[in-house]
Amino acid sequence: MIIEEDITWFQNALNDTGYLDSKLGYGNAIMPYTDVKKLMSILGKQKIEQWLEQFEEADKKYAVELFTNIKYYDSTTVMNNLRLAYYDWKTRVKYDGQDIVFVGLGGPGKSGQLISYLFRTANDIPPMHFLSFENLTEKVIRKKKYIVLLDDFIGSGSQVSTAWLELINRVPADQLKGKFFLIAIAGSFKGVRTIEQTTGIIPIVVEKRKSTFWFDEDDNDKPMVLFFQKYGSGLYTPKSKDCYLGWENSCETVVFFYNVPNNTVPIIWSTGKSATSGKDWIPLFNRAITTGKKIKLELLSVLLQKWKSSQLFAEDYMIVSKILVETNISKRIAEYTCEYLFQLSEIATAFYQTNSGGGGGLEVHPLEVFRFLLRIRDDYIKYIADKTIQSKDFNDFTILFNCFKFEGYSAKQESIVQPIVKEEVCRTLSSHPRWIEKVIPLVNSENVYIANGAFRVLMSSRELLKTYVDAIKNLYLLRKNGTHNARFFVEHVLARVDGREPDLEEIDLRSVHMLVNCYGSIRIIPVSDFNRFGI
Repeated sequence: MIIEEDITWFQNALNDTGYLDSKLGYGNAIMPYTDVKKLMSILGKQKIEQWLEQFEEADKKYAVELFTNIKYYDSTTVMNNLRLAYYDWKTRVKYDGQDIVFVGLGGPGKSGQLISYLFRTANDIPPMHFLSFENLTEKVIRKKKYIVLLDDFIGSGSQVSTAWLELINRVPADQLKGKFFLIAIAGSFKGVRTIEQTTGIIPIVVEKRKSTFWFDEDDNDKPMVLFFQKYGSGLYTPKSKDCYLGWENSCETVVFFYNVPNNTVPIIWSTGKSATSGKDWIPLFNRAITTGKKIKLELLSVLLQKWKSSQLFAEDYMIVSKILVETNISKRIAEYTCEYLFQLSEIATAFYQTNSGGGGGLEVHPLEVFRFLLRIRDDYIKYIADKTIQSKDFNDFTILFNCFKFEGYSAKQESIVQPIVKEEVCRTLSSHPRWIEKVIPLVNSENVYIANGAFRVLMSSRELLKTYVDAIKNLYLLRKNGTHNARFFVEHVLARVDGREPDLEEIDLRSVHMLVNCYGSIRIIPVSDFNRFGI
């Protein structure tokens, strides 16, 4: 392998998104520039520079070499590969619709469970044909003609070999010949060969690959080994083993849009503490590492991290969101805190941004994606209200109220969130009426979305306000001492409570800002300009 000493091209590409097009072109035999441009677009300049800053100047050429060899599978590639694999399998066995079952490899929390959903969606297969590995009993094995295991990546092949040993404990190996297949999006030549030699499972792997960085003791690329050891030591230590080259020393560079295999070198994905620097490592991508029943929470966490680092786009998000919905999130609401649900709502809402430069927002949303995200956002807000009513915790109520801030993302009239949040806040207040007193000071908030939200809630709570003398007193106090914005809002609330017209004297309308629907989009406009906008 040739390591480029001069990496100024890389910084130039970070600073100018068109640099790779104009200066280097595509199809270069040494560098996969197409993939580099895609990764830079996904990750963003800031994230990449944070990662690069962790390497000493003399080692940055190795970091760039690693970056340019990352194999990233976006949602389109994943779904297409799963369709190709299914077609390949049907062609091989001349499938005629007889008994078959698809099984995600591994237990709860393993990537095979996620791939089961993606495979089913890609190929439009009914859910009745899918089982978990735990439910693959002797009876099922004997009954079905074909059993297809599913996984995303085959690294060393050890997981499949272990699964095979479990299977032959259920049914003798000589009765399984030609029955078991394994479909994977990608896999190493070594791992596929291990499966072929040690099991009776027939692997169908769409992309077989040899690791770009494959080492032995006499390898000329030994500097890369030292590089991985220097920066990766301590980042991934399963069973107290320092796997700075990834699991089973695979030294892979594979990344899927929803997760990263543990075969991939940890300096790409780990957030562990570096044994070299003693600091927490800043990765390029995040990996879900939790197993068991909490896997959904971990995947959600990775999803949130991806959003905040501009790594996730609308199509990818929609696929993962559908997975979350299918796991009956509404039926397991006790597992999710209001804060977590708020974060999920923020992810969904943030796709309404029209500025594509911030957080992976898109300037154009396919209609079906846009509508789906609307439903996701609205559902999460309702879940927060449900949780708040159940918990009787005012901190949860504060989280619900903060959903008013989502209006800052609204790009279209149909995405307006204030009426939805107001309805859920008022529903919560019907169960916890004393909290209305806590809403009053919020009209004085410096955040225009919170202040406007509080105003909407108070305007809808006239009868509730009348029942609390202290609430009315606080309104009059705020009418006297609040900001012009707060005084304007409170005066309208008091006028409604008293059944009179609002008195706006001594209120500077130029200092009062309201959210208004202006030509089909939400804008913040001074009340003094309403006439100019025809409001």
